[in-house]
Amino acid sequence: MIVTIGGAVDHAKSRSQRATALVTHLLGDFSAEGVSNEEVLDFDISLFNLWKLKQNPYASKSNTSLDSVCQQSSETRDLANGSLLLDLTVNNNRDLLGLLQINELNSNIGLLFSTGPILKEMSESDLTENMTKELLMGVTITRSRAGVDEKIIIKPGAISYVISSLTELSSREITGLLSIGKVPTSELMPPIFIETSSFATNHTHIITTLQSTPCNLKSVILCNILASFSNLNYIITLLESCPCKICIDHFGNILQPIHSPILPHDDEIIDTLYKLCEQGYLSRIILSISIKFKIQLLQFGGPGYNHIEQSIIPKLQRKGFSDDSITALVSTNLIDVLAWYNPPPIIELPPETLQCNWCLTEFIPG
Repeated sequence: MIVTIGGAVDHAKSRSQRATALVTHLLGDFSAEGVSNEEVLDFDISLFNLWKLKQNPYASKSNTSLDSVCQQSSETRDLANGSLLLDLTVNNNRDLLGLLQINELNSNIGLLFSTGPILKEMSESDLTENMTKELLMGVTITRSRAGVDEKIIIKPGAISYVISSLTELSSREITGLLSIGKVPTSELMPPIFIETSSFATNHTHIITTLQSTPCNLKSVILCNILASFSNLNYIITLLESCPCKICIDHFGNILQPIHSPILPHDDEIIDTLYKLCEQGYLSRIILSISIKFKIQLLQFGGPGYNHIEQSIIPKLQRKGFSDDSITALVSTNLIDVLAWYNPPPIIELPPETLQCNWCLTEFIPG
């Protein structure tokens, strides 16, 4: 079963629909991730300052805040019926009530959210306990309807964690990884999504840290992997060194950071992807689109959440990918990862019996 905000979804049904499954961000404030010496302003997004925002998307706080339920509902409305969308926004920043509202407005798609280490000083055991509790018992959110407070319990469908270091891991990041790796138990084996910088080279350190825990590395997905010609050998070495999956999510890139190498365009990513699939890594690759800024939304001229469906799938077909390969890359590889939840079997209670007062014979009423 797949744990969505609207309840558990049948894995086999999602597979048969072959709908797109995405790993991305829907709601959250990502201004804290910016590493820039430039002054952060709060100007409106317009054609006049669009190029500046492409060079430094953190220059405007408005641009780094995905905070409108109506806007995000509109942005995801055109996704194919049955599509799944996992919001990786971490604990302190996630908006569960907003996700619930989007889920109700767009009932044709399934929304999932993730748990993860809370971004504050906690011990490794406390972090593990908090994540395990959310996965087993869910998270209680309260909303008001017609003046009445309504309590709703929703469960996360995955674990996510953000690694900001580019090379060596900080002590805090190691604690977070260790706490994540100790969550899996006989009852829980959720997928673990690790987000890193596009130019990070610390994936070996991440894997080594997780290997010291009971974590099954087959359930680990390394996100934000840069699929470019120059990075091909690095990706192959990474895939050969561990059984993890990778998520390639730089499609539709419109950002050109001033102080960073130029990110690859869609055609280069697809050519790199083709070489990876030729070498037998098809089953370990997930395609998605990472969205954290308003200028990436359709409303502001960006690729939007349906970029995979409308632009990338046709390009994969023209490149020569088979229908089954495309389905695996954009749908079933992720769906199989998300189908970790095995609900406990329903215990059938014995039928109620009554006893005849005259002959003392027991019988089932009705």
